[in-house]
Amino acid sequence: MALRIPLIVLAAAVTTILLLPASCPAGTPASYPSCGKYWNRNTPVTTAQRRVNACIVKASRDGRRARAVAVLTTIEGDPIANYVFVRARRDVLVVVDATRDAFGVREWTRFHCKRLVLEGDYLGWGGCTELGTGKPSWLKPVKLTG
Repeated sequence: MALRIPLIVLAAAVTTILLLPASCPAGTPASYPSCGKYWNRNTPVTTAQRRVNACIVKASRDGRRARAVAVLTTIEGDPIANYVFVRARRDVLVVVDATRDAFGVREWTRFHCKRLVLEGDYLGWGGCTELGTGKPSWLKPVKLTG
């Protein structure tokens, strides 16, 4: 006996699968294609760092999903990790880990931004609204050693 599924039931099932909540690991920004990561320790920007920055800015302009991590070092030598997730055109999530900044806020902060830009050789963002504090549960921090 052949199994017959009404078209409307099949369509509903496919729609449900396509609209899985963002809490699903495969649907989180952490699963977006990576532009790369780097740690700049107060040195001139390298060619590899320029490539990561150009990749994430282009993804933002194109409205294409992508992610990158830029770790910058404070004057005192403390690392601040910036996780950048392009979700769509004019829809960028920036998560800043300043928990190791001895002279800063020492917390995670999330921002919704409308644009990414290159300021000289450095990555910048604008049109941002703070979304709150705390690390998203789906975000796996980069290892900061050395």
